[in-house]
Amino acid sequence: MKHAQLLESIRQLVAQTLLTLGAGGDEQPRESLLIQDGLYCGRRFEFSSSYAIWRAEQDEVTFYHTDGSFLRAIGLSESEPMLRRAA
Repeated sequence: MKHAQLLESIRQLVAQTLLTLGAGGDEQPRESLLIQDGLYCGRRFEFSSSYAIWRAEQDEVTFYHTDGSFLRAIGLSESEPMLRRAA
């Protein structure tokens, strides 16, 4: 899967998971690039009541309340059928 397709699938996974957790809605997230040691390493998706972080090297998305408390982690291999459907 190309990076652009993977990223769109991750956006859909984030939105769907936050809806399931009751923290989403129709709100569009503010999206930021994650840079570590000068290199691209993932994305942050920020909503008014929560945020999600995708780290490419860990191949998972983690979800948090805005206060930093952990909500859930989803390995992309766990959601592979969803990622394939979205692509």
